[in-house]
Amino acid sequence: MKYEIKYKELIDFLKTLKDEDFQRNWNKNPNAPMKEGHSIDDIEFFKMDKSKITLDTLIDYGTPFIVDALGNDLSIIVQTKKKYKLPNGRVVKGKFDRTLINDCRKLYGTSLNGYWIIPQRFLNSL
Repeated sequence: MKYEIKYKELIDFLKTLKDEDFQRNWNKNPNAPMKEGHSIDDIEFFKMDKSKITLDTLIDYGTPFIVDALGNDLSIIVQTKKKYKLPNGRVVKGKFDRTLINDCRKLYGTSLNGYWIIPQRFLNSL
């Protein structure tokens, strides 16, 4: 991995957020603390308009990001070209790192769906 993640601080930060603090298709709030991410594979697969995707929301290979990987959770996955199995058996193009929040419904009142960029203050480049 190209990054060192400050897990404890990131978990504490996520626990202070609300559902509307996560940017998604229906919540395009530019000031949301958790920015929606776009994986390089999804951009190519869904033929997304690349001119509308900014570099700060691009999830390139080797980059960790937050996703609801296991269902009703927030986990960290590192984007890869190779496919790996998640702990629940599902295969994705990414390597599972760890679960940060086990129950989004309990914490945020709803399941969160999508990809989010880890804020830069929680990442150290190696």
